[in-house]
Amino acid sequence: MKHHDWVFCAAVDAPNFVFEGPWCVGIFELTRQPELLQTWEDALRRSADDLAAPLPDNVIRARCFLENETAQRAMRVGRMVARELVEMLPIYVGPMPVQFDLHPAAFIANLHTGEVIYRQRDRSRRPRGIVMMTQQVAVHPAMMVDSVLLARTETGQLGSALRRSTHWQALARDADDDADALLMLWMAAETLGRGIDDDGGLTARFVSALGFPRGPYARDLPPNVRQMFGDDVLRSYANEIVRLVERLRIVRNAIAHTGFRALELPTHLNEDELERARTVMTRLVPRLQLLAVSALRLGHTEIERLWENFATVFLHEAAGEEPTRTARWIISLLEDDDPW
Repeated sequence: MKHHDWVFCAAVDAPNFVFEGPWCVGIFELTRQPELLQTWEDALRRSADDLAAPLPDNVIRARCFLENETAQRAMRVGRMVARELVEMLPIYVGPMPVQFDLHPAAFIANLHTGEVIYRQRDRSRRPRGIVMMTQQVAVHPAMMVDSVLLARTETGQLGSALRRSTHWQALARDADDDADALLMLWMAAETLGRGIDDDGGLTARFVSALGFPRGPYARDLPPNVRQMFGDDVLRSYANEIVRLVERLRIVRNAIAHTGFRALELPTHLNEDELERARTVMTRLVPRLQLLAVSALRLGHTEIERLWENFATVFLHEAAGEEPTRTARWIISLLEDDDPW
């Protein structure tokens, strides 16, 4: 990806705040005047339209320069520093009762080529294709989900953990800050993986859930299946994911215990590692949830029973397909330059 210098512009809503512009705060210039370049003004409005978030009357435009960034990172960093600006402005203006809200609309403009890119909906989350529910499909896993929702006591601790996991997963999906999203995804995963105090054991569970059975979770697999996971490529990626999960534990602690935000994540993860962390965590949580559903179908209602019977649950979830299919899918995502 090519690096360029950019202008980033975000919309800020503060209807009861009056100032004479332009006003400079930190790296930002704030103004209520429309953009001088019509292409920039059009980009802000097209962003608002695409995000189904009409621009407020007399919206504030907050602009800053971002040097030597890719387009994707310029938009992400711009949003992060704009969010920080909005969070700090109430302190800046003093005790006056003013509320500043960061509007979803934003754009970046390439200072070298003149290209303008506006912020759009994340279309990667939209389902593709057509899903048809038949009675045969409904037996698994949808009927088990019905049981989790309706017969709460019968599905026990594991059913409760599954519901909590989907709660944190939904919050992560809506999070604007990468640090918030990673913390919530970790909570969604730990809800189904935690039953032990050993952090190393938790890492083995996470990596096993991603399709790379490790330690005690590999030993009970049939010999022919265990042999499949002896492949050099699978072992190499399994070791890489172990290292990444260990790094993510440190990041999780920095976020939870010292309040780290996305702006400070580069002190622990470079851009490539952060992308890989997103890839792994957004796939880990659904994998754990599928294993939980399979464990419930097999009659296990406690988290520890899932992990004590991992080999059986793992093969049950595979439903007769090649056991390494999930691991190879994860590898393909990690090898993709743009997994989104």
